[in-house]
Amino acid sequence: MWNTMRTTGIPQTAGLTLLSNAGDYAIPNFKNCFIRPQADCSWKTIRQNLTGIDLSGATLTDIDFSGAYLRYANLSGTTLRGVDLSEANLARADMRGSTVDGTTNFQAKTFYRADFSGATLTDISIHKGKFLFTKWENATIRNSAFPY
Repeated sequence: MWNTMRTTGIPQTAGLTLLSNAGDYAIPNFKNCFIRPQADCSWKTIRQNLTGIDLSGATLTDIDFSGAYLRYANLSGTTLRGVDLSEANLARADMRGSTVDGTTNFQAKTFYRADFSGATLTDISIHKGKFLFTKWENATIRNSAFPY
C-alpha cells in the first residue's frame, strides 16, 4: 500500500487514516505508532524501535523520533521538516537523496555508517553525534555547522 501511495497518491483502501489537510495521511508501520504529522514516535513515550522501517520518499513533518531506534531505516528521498531526531540511533540509515532543513533537530546519538549520498542539508547545526564511516558523495550542505 505504501508503494502505491508513494507513486500514485493516497489509495482508496482502508487502513489509512486521513488527517485534517487534504494531503495528510498516516503511514501504518505495524510497530507502535502511525507515521503522520505531529506523531510521537519517541523512545520516552512508547519505547519505539523502528529498526529497518521503510519511509523512503515520504515527507515527514513535525514528528518526534527522539531516542528512537532507526537503525537500517530507509529514509532515502525523504523530506524532513520539524522532525526531532535528538538522541535517535540512525546507524546504517539510508539517507540518500533526502532533504533536511533547519527546523529538524538533527542531534542524533549516532549516524554510524549512514549514507547521505546526494542528500541536501540546509541550515543544520550538529553539536554531537557519531559520523564514523558515513558516506557523503554528491551531498549538498548549505549554511550548516558541524562544530567538531
